[in-house]
Formats: sequence, C-alpha cells, structure tokens
Amino acid sequence: MKIAMKTTNPNIEKSFIGQLKQIIQSARHKAYSAINFAQVEANWLLGQRIVEQEQNGAERAEYGKYVIKIASEELTKEFGRGYSERNLLKYRQFYLMFNEFQIPPTLSAEFKEIEDIPTDEELRTEIERQKELFKLQQFNNEK
Repeated sequence: MKIAMKTTNPNIEKSFIGQLKQIIQSARHKAYSAINFAQVEANWLLGQRIVEQEQNGAERAEYGKYVIKIASEELTKEFGRGYSERNLLKYRQFYLMFNEFQIPPTLSAEFKEIEDIPTDEELRTEIERQKELFKLQQFNNEK
C-alpha cells in the first residue's frame, strides 16, 4: 500500500526543516557550553582541594609533591587520562590564579534556601495523595 504524499510549498518545507535544524544546533550549543563550564569548575575545584591538602602538610615542598603524585595515580586508575601529575599541577595553578573566583551555587541549592519550595519527598507524598483522591472520585462516579 502506497501512501500518497501531498505536495506542499517547498519554501514552507525549507523553513520548517531550517527551524528543526536550529533547535538541534541550539540544544547542542547549550550542551557544549554546560560541559565546558562543568570541566572548568571541576578543574578549579580539584586545584582548590589540592591546595587545601598541601597547606595541611608538614613539610610543604615534599608533601606537595606527594599529594600530587598520589592523587594522580589514584585518579588515573579510576578515571583514565587527564589526571597526570602535570595536569594536576596545572589545576593547582589555575586555582591559585583565580582563587577569588566563586563557584555559583546550583539552581537547586538556591531553591532549597526558599522555604516555600517542597522537597522531593513532599512532592511524592502529594502525588500519591492526589492519585488516591482521583481513584476515590472515579469510584464515587461509578456508583
């Protein structure tokens, strides 16, 4: 069985396809930007944590080398490439250069500060309550 294709205005089709492509390109751009920010944030936080650990050490120079070495070995074992001693030193330097930088809290963390926003558990409870009320209404309507 063949489906007859209705011919339409080629300009409309071109515009439609162009809009679909734009949606995809925009979504990809947003995803790439989010990934880039997440990587910068992770590198800064790694550098921050390395500096904090080094500052707790007794003999700074030797202890600092040890911190970098052991962190590199363990992170590389767990996560693969990208955590060489050289890279961890770069993350440390990155943090030291931009230590005034403040990582903004996530949107969910900001919302948790607002008391009127229900928690996930409260939402689940309310959804279950609404389901039960709906079932009860259906039951009463069937009588």
